[in-house]
Amino acid sequence: MLKEGVYGVVGSKFDIDADSSIDINQYFVFDTAEPPELQETNLSALVHVKGQVAVDIEFFTLEDPTSCPLPDTWYVKASKRVIRDTKSDECVAFIQELLEDCEKEHDDCNRPLESPLPNRVIDIGLDQETDSVKLYETRNEGAQYICLSHCWGATQPLKTTKSTLGSRKQGILLKDLPATFLDAIWLTRRLGLRYIWIDSICIIQDSREDWETESAQMCTIYERAYLTIAATRSSNGNGGLFSMRSDIELTGETSDGESYRLYARRKIEHILSFTSLVEMSLYPLLTRAWVFQERLLSRRVIHFGPQELVWECREITDCECGEYNALETALPEPKVAFAEALVSHVSNYYKSRVWHAVVMQYSDLSITKQDDLFPAIGGMARLYQRHRNCGNGNGCIRVSQYKAGLWEDSLLDDLHWRSHKANTRSNACPLAPTWSWASVKGNIYYDDAPLYFATGEHEDERNEKDEHYSQVVECRCEPSGLDEFGQLKHGILQLRGPTVDATMHWKDGTFSQRYGDRTVLHDRCYVTLPNGSSFEALPDYNYGLDRAHKIESGLAVCCLQLSSITDHGRHKCIYSLILRCIDSSSEKYERIGIVLETNGHQDRLKPTRGDWDGSEMYGSARVKTLTIM
Repeated sequence: MLKEGVYGVVGSKFDIDADSSIDINQYFVFDTAEPPELQETNLSALVHVKGQVAVDIEFFTLEDPTSCPLPDTWYVKASKRVIRDTKSDECVAFIQELLEDCEKEHDDCNRPLESPLPNRVIDIGLDQETDSVKLYETRNEGAQYICLSHCWGATQPLKTTKSTLGSRKQGILLKDLPATFLDAIWLTRRLGLRYIWIDSICIIQDSREDWETESAQMCTIYERAYLTIAATRSSNGNGGLFSMRSDIELTGETSDGESYRLYARRKIEHILSFTSLVEMSLYPLLTRAWVFQERLLSRRVIHFGPQELVWECREITDCECGEYNALETALPEPKVAFAEALVSHVSNYYKSRVWHAVVMQYSDLSITKQDDLFPAIGGMARLYQRHRNCGNGNGCIRVSQYKAGLWEDSLLDDLHWRSHKANTRSNACPLAPTWSWASVKGNIYYDDAPLYFATGEHEDERNEKDEHYSQVVECRCEPSGLDEFGQLKHGILQLRGPTVDATMHWKDGTFSQRYGDRTVLHDRCYVTLPNGSSFEALPDYNYGLDRAHKIESGLAVCCLQLSSITDHGRHKCIYSLILRCIDSSSEKYERIGIVLETNGHQDRLKPTRGDWDGSEMYGSARVKTLTIM
């Protein structure tokens, strides 16, 4: 596809043949005697082939200048060549070296050293050549084991049911396993371990009781695993772990007689941490909600991606090409940040902000069954609870209680979530209370979440100017099964604070709203007070499209003043819930949106000046106790 003697400058386009062309992102050269002088920026090109997706090509040299000479006027980034065959001794040695370094250098990754096995594991035996494995029901013995994180896909992988449990314990022929399972067993054997945990085989899939029991153990299963193998490149069980990768060596001499050697390959995308940017075709595993929990709970993860292997543990993120930690703009590391938030010296205030970041990323992921929304994050919540303490009013310390995706000790802050207007309520998690972010389907945003899990920003205390206007009277959640972090039966929240009656309506036009790295257009929605004052509203879901929960313009609502938050001492935001009455006799309401007033932030709503306290909206407020369902 690429021909010798082609070179160019930024913005140029070369036709290779009738079906192919190259766009030049920077000067590049292929064995030509007259290369142009290269500017100091990375060398790359975009290759177009008719009927195919355009491919980004990057050029690089090796760190040792003696093995990769370049003319002084050329600038080409230094990188590492990736392993050509990931099913090879070289690949196994690469993973073993990472494991050895982690065991030697990372204290946080080595607790516990050895743990009880899960209730069931796959025993792959000690014989490397055996053609079968078996499901083993453990006896609480301690041993190292590996977990597999994988996409099930449209076709169900091999699984255990009530009727097949007995035969699985007798033995499973390797030839009957899908490619991803087979590859994971091969690697487990090469790493010298005997046991591997794979969800579809180790959980009885048609037993609700067994599923609830094992689901409640997800936290410890992944947390205690010696290593989690992630089939990040595969969308189903047939995709496998392993792949062949290649690069092209380019050598020659310039017209001045200077030798050069460089390499070209498909550009490696370092987007492992940017969930919203992950392409299904490149990293299908990372788009799945269940996998986010598996990834953050695991001590160590080795990702088998389409272009390279990527390592994540509680202390570092690294990759084969070595560029992850050498990029000009540091990439976020959600796994590292999640682990950092669990250490004892970090305040509950910072822990709550990191939890908001967890919710933001989690809510943007795909989940097949909305019933699984709480179980799929329940393991993280269980681990988080161990490290979140709060007082009981008598000077005693106890763990904070988990409340439908929110937390007892930060409940008023946790209610500040807001939603894209494109979200829906009808397709959301069944029985999630309307005050929970889980009651709407789609991306959730928190203003105070550390951007992309930025690490090292441990603000120990909240701003002294922050103020809560409401108080929590009661919050009660009842699980529907055995797991308190799993599916809910119902949940209620009772708040007492300043309220005003208002009317919700729409006006012509739209306004833009920032959600992290996104800008979303909303219809203009307002709440209007009896005195005629109007305040822009942010709906929790699309009122017009969600037929089962449709809201007409002119609806009578109640606004409850929650909190005022000062952003780094500059911008003050007042949060209010928009509530619709569903039972006037008992003062029962449902949440349908939020009002966010500000004193001057450019991305917020109506700017004001002066010593602003939001009294314009709540000057004639009545203090009431409301129950939100």
